[in-house]
Amino acid sequence: MEDLTRHNDEDLASLIVVLEEGVGEIQRQVHNAKQEMMRRLRDRGATEFPHPDITCKIAQASPTYDLSRLAFLKELLPPEIIEETFTAAHEEIIQVPDKWDMRKTKGWGKRYGDDVQDVLDSARIPGREYLVCKRKENT
Repeated sequence: MEDLTRHNDEDLASLIVVLEEGVGEIQRQVHNAKQEMMRRLRDRGATEFPHPDITCKIAQASPTYDLSRLAFLKELLPPEIIEETFTAAHEEIIQVPDKWDMRKTKGWGKRYGDDVQDVLDSARIPGREYLVCKRKENT
């Protein structure tokens, strides 16, 4: 690491700008390289690239759910089941919208049948895909 105390104020300010511009360019190159790797993996119908030292795979962010579609669960299941995970819209200091605890709700398809699973599937909005490339541990 360079001794930054030896720079005068003008040189230090210039160095900061040059370094930040370099970081921006590196971030663009990383983004473009990841996009290209994702394209290649998708073209192969793959989600992971085999490499002895690097884990490189397509991951997916957690999904969200369409609340208007989840509302159909109220027609399919008894109120005491719905109450396990559903919080109706209400006002505190601000208006709080409907909310479902999907950690429990997602399991209802197996417990309560295909109609419930169909509602859950139709409400699911997949998370954004992204590429994870990192050096494997112990290499």
